[in-house]
Amino acid sequence: MTKMNLFLEATERMRASGSEADQAADMNNWFLVHATKYLPRRNKNGDWFIPTTAMATDFDVPRSTVHFTLNHIVTGHMYGNWDEQPYIVVMPYMDVVAKNGKPAEIALVDTWFSPNPDAGIVLPQGARIVRPVKDLPDGQLVAVRGNEVVYKSIDFTDEEERLILSKLDAGKRARYDSLSNGDFTDMDIKIAVNNMGAVGKKLYEGAKDKKAFLRGLFANDREAVLGQFVRDIAFEVCIRDMGGRVWHDVWDGSELAEAVQNVALGQKIDATAANKGHSSSLEAEIEHMWFYIDSFLVHGFWMHDDKVGLLGIGDDLKSALEFIQRGKIYPGVGVIIQALASEKPIDFMAVFKPLIHDYDDMLKSAAIRTKGTPYEGILPPGCENLAQVKPNLDITLKRWCAKTTERFEKWRSQVKQLPEYPEFIAGVRAVANEMAVQNVMGRSGR
Repeated sequence: MTKMNLFLEATERMRASGSEADQAADMNNWFLVHATKYLPRRNKNGDWFIPTTAMATDFDVPRSTVHFTLNHIVTGHMYGNWDEQPYIVVMPYMDVVAKNGKPAEIALVDTWFSPNPDAGIVLPQGARIVRPVKDLPDGQLVAVRGNEVVYKSIDFTDEEERLILSKLDAGKRARYDSLSNGDFTDMDIKIAVNNMGAVGKKLYEGAKDKKAFLRGLFANDREAVLGQFVRDIAFEVCIRDMGGRVWHDVWDGSELAEAVQNVALGQKIDATAANKGHSSSLEAEIEHMWFYIDSFLVHGFWMHDDKVGLLGIGDDLKSALEFIQRGKIYPGVGVIIQALASEKPIDFMAVFKPLIHDYDDMLKSAAIRTKGTPYEGILPPGCENLAQVKPNLDITLKRWCAKTTERFEKWRSQVKQLPEYPEFIAGVRAVANEMAVQNVMGRSGR
């Protein structure tokens, strides 16, 4: 049982005494936490770094940011579920700022940086990694190995399983029991069956004991409940080993969230006590627009069950025209349709410039509205000149535009050689004219 001591000690100390809000008043107590499926990368200088999504996708996605929570692991929500992220990067906030500069915005649940798009967030010397391993001996769930805290995530012994179950909170235990007993919700079943594909669906429909079938199907989910809890305990061990404390009162607008916001504002850093700070940023506005353009050109619109976008349809110009007709209603695609209709070079930045202009106006209004409040002097002067105000976003966006333009023009040059092209382009022009008429009518209020 001695091998269990680290795990047991951490579970006993998960709720320390004293105010978390008081602790948050000192930035030296802050730890940036990044949950991810991927380990950090190493650059040419030998430093470890976390790439932006733009870097990781070779600028297929113009997401210029890297996100962290403070002193806790991000929990699942409707826009993404981090409960199954096996790797946790933990770094003292002050060390990260010394290495990378200040974040764009601070929030307890979402502190984010917009780093150099060729560098990402460089890890300081004191960074730690929490990660799963397969070589822990039976009876040992967590161990400290240098700058890593490792944990067991699968293949638990009966004794280990009993110990973990005895420590689960009521919600996690209820989830585990439902998976064990086959008490699945209708949503659980619907998602599982849809994910099985055609063959899996037939097997499920033909199963005499559907509960038994589903219990087998959900076996990995049941084990994941245990593994995620051990991961959380390993994180607790990591933070304490670094001299910090895990925070638990992390709900939107909590006293702790307010304390973090106030400290950040005192340092003249944009901050919020809510959990939607990034969603109201220019970066998020650009990502939302990108989603529609990417759906139109590359991945198709999931709401129409498309398998590919325009560039993936190939030489079937009849299908391409039908796709354009269907996709014309979505934001941003008008610039693409107009470029096709006029047979002129495409300007993807034309899609984003109105967003930048509107955001600039919003910032000016906000600066006037917040004059004399703690936010005074924090809001930037504006984003109309993106290269000066948000240079890393500007570089990221321009690289995406250049790469996407190249892909689009390559596709256009190929379809121009097809005998059906004149008929296709005539159809595209009809769509463009229809959109132009609708625009005029919309502006006139008819």
